[in-house]
Amino acid sequence: MISKGDDSPVSQVTYRRLWDSLKSHIELYGMTAINFRTTFATMMVASGVDIKTTQALMGHSTPEMTLKVYVKKEESRLPDTV
Repeated sequence: MISKGDDSPVSQVTYRRLWDSLKSHIELYGMTAINFRTTFATMMVASGVDIKTTQALMGHSTPEMTLKVYVKKEESRLPDTV
């Protein structure tokens, strides 16, 4: 969750301005904020960070939200895991 430094979330308008500013400075190749959040959550869990910590960093109220929506299985890691 983006905050103003005092733990209150920024408004949708402010978020949109921040995102548009980012897009004006770098090429995102069609990526959206959800893509970055999904990658972040997936990499956290794949790196061994527990789901409760990942949930807190993502600003979700439940670990189920983090797992169902954001954490994706990494097919390339399956053989190494076995």
